[in-house]
Amino acid sequence: MKNTSNNSGEKLYQIIVALEECNKKHCTSQKEKLEAVNMKFRDERKKLMKQDITDKQFLKKMLAIDQKINKTDEKIHHIECQLKNCHKQTRDIVMHSIHTMLKRINKKTEPKKYDVVMKYKKLFSNKVEKKDLIKFYEVSYSY
Repeated sequence: MKNTSNNSGEKLYQIIVALEECNKKHCTSQKEKLEAVNMKFRDERKKLMKQDITDKQFLKKMLAIDQKINKTDEKIHHIECQLKNCHKQTRDIVMHSIHTMLKRINKKTEPKKYDVVMKYKKLFSNKVEKKDLIKFYEVSYSY
């Protein structure tokens, strides 16, 4: 009997490595600029981790930070570079994320979540675009 969770983890690892290698080859300057933006929000994230708040409040505040980052020019330029130069790798990691989410969502008890994820699955099966990818990142944080 195959250990599918290990195979899934190994596949995810391969997808991440492929995307990182492509980023390194084609999007180094954009990634470095994005890392600088992420560092600006590091202290804000650290403070959140020390607060005595519920998981739901924590996720909501982390999402707010990520939404700020998603609106920066650095994030937008990095996504544009990835989609231009590493489209296949980006699509692979997004589709893997979608499949993982679908495994965790109960279609009967969480129909709205299921429908949203299926919308992105259909959308990204054709083409991954910048505006949709940014929105998907934000939606996926809450799932």
